[in-house]
Amino acid sequence: MSWVPFSMRFCLLVGVLSVTLAGCAGSPPARYYTLRAPIDSTPVAVTAVDYLIEVLPVSVPAQVDQPQIMLRFGPGTVLPLSSDRWVAPLGEELQVALSDVLKRELPALDVHALRFPQPRAAVWRIELDVQRFDMVAQQAAIIDATWRIRSMNTSGQTLLCRSLVTLPTQDTGIAPLVAAQQRAIGLLGATIAAAIRAGGHLRSEAALPAVQNLGCVEQG
Repeated sequence: MSWVPFSMRFCLLVGVLSVTLAGCAGSPPARYYTLRAPIDSTPVAVTAVDYLIEVLPVSVPAQVDQPQIMLRFGPGTVLPLSSDRWVAPLGEELQVALSDVLKRELPALDVHALRFPQPRAAVWRIELDVQRFDMVAQQAAIIDATWRIRSMNTSGQTLLCRSLVTLPTQDTGIAPLVAAQQRAIGLLGATIAAAIRAGGHLRSEAALPAVQNLGCVEQG
């Protein structure tokens, strides 16, 4: 190895660092997205509620459980978008978004992580296992999930169901896909809310044609 003077090595190191920092400075700033839908108007105060809910942590596939938004292209290609990220872990985003929908639809209070005395209102525990969470470029937002609702203090049934929500979108960009996923969670939440109002029985109907109920089992 040829000998290189220290001054030359120092200059080379400074040059490499300068190029690296210039590359970082040229990177686009990160954009952060949430699955919580915006509030359309000032919330109406509710003095009494018929339901209390406990939305448990949501499980999501490892392939999409990333800080970056994972964008699907065609049948077998998924691209992580380094500049487009979720503001919180995807499971937490789904949990709070679903809670928002249920609180509005029923109406209800979410008592997750709270200790409370035996309430007069019905308490329902909601579990959500997301098996597919796809954002397909210029095509659709898709949620395929199994969910369980269980009455904790009444005679209501335990119900286990699978629902598939597909919302097409042909708009370009990430924001329209995120908005479509927000609407998909809203439809899924409305379907779950209908099942809770029915006492956990199979009378529940899908919220809209975009929601396919792919099977339910009552568990007494």
